[in-house]
Amino acid sequence: MASFPTAVFRTPNRAFAGQIANGRADRVDSKYVAAGAPNVSAGRFVTFHNGDGGLAVRVPTVASEVQTKRACGVVVLDVTRQPTPGTAELAYIAGETLAVMRQGEIWVIVEEAVDPSSPVYVRITESSGGAADQGAFRASAASGAAIYCEGLSYGDTAGIGGLVPLRVNLPGAWVTTGPTGPTA
Repeated sequence: MASFPTAVFRTPNRAFAGQIANGRADRVDSKYVAAGAPNVSAGRFVTFHNGDGGLAVRVPTVASEVQTKRACGVVVLDVTRQPTPGTAELAYIAGETLAVMRQGEIWVIVEEAVDPSSPVYVRITESSGGAADQGAFRASAASGAAIYCEGLSYGDTAGIGGLVPLRVNLPGAWVTTGPTGPTA
């Protein structure tokens, strides 16, 4: 006699952080995590940093990286990728190639409740306990720990720690022309 599963997911995941939402990926660029940079997870905001080279990205650490053409976009989830040994949540380590969305819609996890009218802030400092949450999204400045980012908007409502589609429109981000690095 055949055996059947005894457990069934009643509420499967709606999506995963970094998953392309609604089939909208208008512009996705290939980048790599900069040498010496902290690990980067899918669904996190990344930027160019001075001295890293034209294709290297990392999570933001200062306001100017979020509010200028250094803003690169949001890391796209690669479902075919194997976890890197010693990392959490399929995080990319220094030197690994990753896809970064500059225009389109992508699922992200938010740190606080948001709705389509909420402004989009990007965390630039770690929260307490070394949470490695730079590049995460929220609806407030969190006492200067997060910076407003023009060109991003929430596509739905979500609670604390919830998934929400994020509309990304960063067409003016630096693009590379070769080994000389980013240009405006």
